Amino acid sequence: MNNFLLFLGIIFLSFFLSANSKDFYNTLPVPYLINQDNIQLSIDYMNHDFDPGNPSSTINNVVTYAYNQVDSLGKPSQLTILGPSLVWNYLHNLNINVYNNLDHGATVHWHGAHVPPFADGGPHQVIDVNTTWKLNIQVLDKASTMWYHPHVMDFTYEQVQMGMSGMLYVQDEQDSDDRDDEILVELHKLLPTEYGINDFPVILQTKVFSQDTNNPDSVYIELGQTQRTKNDYEYIINGVVNPVLKVPNEMTRFRFLCGDARYAFNLGIEYNSNPINSHLIATDAGYTDKSYERSTIMFSPGERMEWLVDFSEYNNGDTLFLYNYSEDLPDGVIGKDKFKGVQAPNTPLLAFVIDNSINAPKSEISSFPIPLLPKEIFNISEAKTRTKNLRQDKLQRPDNGEVNNIYNIDSTVMDMMVVNDTILLGSTEIWEIDNQTDVAHPWHIHLTHFFVLDITDSTGNLVEESEYPNIFGGPLDNVLIQPGWKLRYAIEFNNFGVPEVKPEDGYMYHCHILPHEDAGMMGQFVVWDSLATSVDDKAILNHKLVVYPNPSTEFIYLEGNSDLPSTIRFLDIMGNVAKEMMISPFNEKYMVSSSDLPSGIYYLEWISEEQISRCKILIE
Repeated sequence: MNNFLLFLGIIFLSFFLSANSKDFYNTLPVPYLINQDNIQLSIDYMNHDFDPGNPSSTINNVVTYAYNQVDSLGKPSQLTILGPSLVWNYLHNLNINVYNNLDHGATVHWHGAHVPPFADGGPHQVIDVNTTWKLNIQVLDKASTMWYHPHVMDFTYEQVQMGMSGMLYVQDEQDSDDRDDEILVELHKLLPTEYGINDFPVILQTKVFSQDTNNPDSVYIELGQTQRTKNDYEYIINGVVNPVLKVPNEMTRFRFLCGDARYAFNLGIEYNSNPINSHLIATDAGYTDKSYERSTIMFSPGERMEWLVDFSEYNNGDTLFLYNYSEDLPDGVIGKDKFKGVQAPNTPLLAFVIDNSINAPKSEISSFPIPLLPKEIFNISEAKTRTKNLRQDKLQRPDNGEVNNIYNIDSTVMDMMVVNDTILLGSTEIWEIDNQTDVAHPWHIHLTHFFVLDITDSTGNLVEESEYPNIFGGPLDNVLIQPGWKLRYAIEFNNFGVPEVKPEDGYMYHCHILPHEDAGMMGQFVVWDSLATSVDDKAILNHKLVVYPNPSTEFIYLEGNSDLPSTIRFLDIMGNVAKEMMISPFNEKYMVSSSDLPSGIYYLEWISEEQISRCKILIE
């Protein structure tokens, strides 16, 4: 009798596994890898099969956009959606050419990359039809998982939904001249790094497909922004539905990207309907300070995170499932099952099948947690706070001119000809993002990364750091700010200052829910190098400027001499000119009144015909 019951149990278990596995039959595509300093890409129209394992599927042969590598003959390789995974090596000089083969303008934004404004790929760097965008840049980012996608004003949502996204890996395991190189070298040796063997990109998206009324056999990606029901959406992983991935029975690394235009995900892995723990090792801009064991982790549009999953205890053929536990998302997060009934609750997204034939290196990790990369220490003792309010107001949309109640930043909408913030080169700031809406917004800032200091929730209480290791554990450029949250982060602006504050040199900050961005929930800032504002024939010298008393209350004295009239300029810590005055020729010292300046820290500049000198001063 016992043997018979055991037999029935085995049959039932086999049926259960096959029932869960039978819906996952499309091999997960792994985009090819480009690891070279000369990168040639084209943006192409393609036709893509979202369900290649089902010849009768209605979502095959769909028009899409893709990034493709251009070979020596100028012919693109045949990726039909997304783009190749690019490798950027720290301190290498890159030569990148991107040809636009579409019939409308496009851009390529290197999301997370520390690049000069002309290379950012934002709305100002449009690649016109049948033209090539040519870049020569140096890689200044360290080990991280970034991505690239379009950023055309008013059309970002459309182009991302049509397929334009790709992964970007930054490597720096061979560095030797920076404080943390030794750590990064050891981490590169310790962690899985064999692309497509034990290190996989996983790009999560959703799409809605509609039938062409004029051609019943033709289906297209719907680009309308009207709310649909959960039954209308397809989960797309690396470009296919119902994916299955063979994995080694060893430690495996997954680099997750929420490449969706709207929806957040709450990811976890199950085996035999039992949740298993994974280990978070990296956020947007690099490694966390240690590994964090979690059964689920939430992430939102634009975010990346890296997991380690130990498959060594499973047998050949065992199947595990990646789930989206959407019903457990916090209230107000777009993607929650109860949020307008969009996402299906607790849905399996991807099947992992253990394959002992995969020859993956055996991991040297024997226990968790593991120490990773210590957090950067920003000196915020003199940092000034810059506040951004996420709001919903009745404003005119930039994309269609209609006046609607739209989400925005500081009760204004994006204008490409307006610089919303001027930031002084070399400054460290604290940004407070105050979400005054009833919807969670993924906040993204270009150029550099930040570390979250604290979060105050809608009840006025501090959010526990242990609840959100994906927010507090590592460097970010993208973070989901829930309704009622006030989130503060520290950020540095150390490179790529420009001599004049011009919109075309602007970097963006915005909500990464792309319909919100396209509707105007975006602003731009310029990093201003005030020392570069001299006339063309003037040398800029780091001449020591002697000023006393410092701190000052009513007057300061400037030591030096000038045979010609010169300029004194006070800049506040945000880079704004607080006071500017012409002074007469003088010898030895000159007295300047400071009584009309509010208390605070200033940068004092003395601009003469021969030089520009600068120092920091405290006005009490």
